[in-house]
Amino acid sequence: MIRTRVSYLKGSTDLNKEFPSWITQSCNSTSIVLDVGAGNGRTGHAKIIKQEVACLVGIDPDDSINVHPCLDERYQVTVEDFANDHCRDFDCLYTRFVLEHVANPREFLLACRSLLKPGGMLFSVTPNLWHYFGMGTKLCSSLRIEDWLLTRLIGARAKNSYHFPTMYRLNSIRVLKRALEQAGFREVEFIFFDPRWGFRYVFPKWLRWFPYLYSRLVYTLKLPRFMGLIMLKATA
Repeated sequence: MIRTRVSYLKGSTDLNKEFPSWITQSCNSTSIVLDVGAGNGRTGHAKIIKQEVACLVGIDPDDSINVHPCLDERYQVTVEDFANDHCRDFDCLYTRFVLEHVANPREFLLACRSLLKPGGMLFSVTPNLWHYFGMGTKLCSSLRIEDWLLTRLIGARAKNSYHFPTMYRLNSIRVLKRALEQAGFREVEFIFFDPRWGFRYVFPKWLRWFPYLYSRLVYTLKLPRFMGLIMLKATA
């Protein structure tokens, strides 16, 4: 049985600072780190991590990886293909809003596990399936109205600049625990938090009070498993 810890952070947590800080706490100046799904680097987290480690490598099947400014090495490739030639090369790897897009969880996590040195760590942050955003997104994806709805909410240009099809096959504690254990990870720590205003962009203006009210409710009732974001650290 995989060892598991669960905790939560305040709703005021800044993900763009908290997530890279959590990663660098487990790294040092000799660490070799892999960013899976690195994208174009505009979020800024890679710059924070790069300053604390020996080498930051990025992979992404999308060609946006080629303009990423903060990588020591970059490869336009899937993690499954990359793993074929880089077994046990990395001290840690991380994904940021990637798990919700994974179509084949078993193959994905086995590839991640094979890339890590013994004792290496996988870090991830992803939306929680059991939150209104996660459930709504999965429903829209199942009904094949996700693209239409996002275009209505944020506009075609914004949608096309970052959106990829969502699957939500690795987005709950139950599923993640089982999948990580089957992939060979020994322990996992889950940290939840619910950004008070982080999901209001999906609501019309007259409903944008809802995320704040929901967030207050889950914190008052101490229900982390219904908070919006999951961060995890799994040890190989």
